[in-house]
Amino acid sequence: MTKNIKILILAKSIDGGTGTFSLGMLKLDHVFPKTKIKIKLVSLEKPSYRKIKGGKIIFFHKPRYYPEKYSFCFKNIKGFLKEILETKKVIAKDLPKMVLAVGTHANLLGLINKMFFPNLKVLITIHNNLLSTLKEKSSRTTCFVLKKLIVFWYKKADQIITVSDGIKKQLRKNFKLKKVSVVHNGIELPTQKITVKKFPRQKPCVFSMGRFSKQKDF
Repeated sequence: MTKNIKILILAKSIDGGTGTFSLGMLKLDHVFPKTKIKIKLVSLEKPSYRKIKGGKIIFFHKPRYYPEKYSFCFKNIKGFLKEILETKKVIAKDLPKMVLAVGTHANLLGLINKMFFPNLKVLITIHNNLLSTLKEKSSRTTCFVLKKLIVFWYKKADQIITVSDGIKKQLRKNFKLKKVSVVHNGIELPTQKITVKKFPRQKPCVFSMGRFSKQKDF
């Protein structure tokens, strides 16, 4: 007998690494052939760089909708409350068994909606050093308030998933979170052969890939 499972993926954006992660989750229906998985992806803002061909993706905002810095102004609070209601509408319409949230903003939206849907399972994911990100993108006061909110709401998650042991330790130390599991990012192997250039042995080569930003710590 085929099982039917509905999953809602909630992400702030599908640009960057978390976008690759979110889009990769759309392929879950190929992983479990005996389970009919219906997946819908909600991206809060449209992508600035990534081009999407078709697919069932819902967008709430235009590209680059969110500012670089977090702040508790009337506009931002009003916008977040509106997003809670918009997310609630999507959940009420599709009635998913589980919400997989990607990133702090989406994590909070998913967890707050557990108040409206008590039986809803919410899995949250953390892909970077959370405390460092809060300090970098907010004032000291805003960082303090956000940290308190995160501690309160994240404890309500059915499961917290991180991509490294380092992030897991950081969450336990700075946010006192215990239900944390580590699932490393996977690698999608190419179907075609790739020719790798051989470097002379006398010249060591260090290779790293990522955007040039402070967060990547080159």
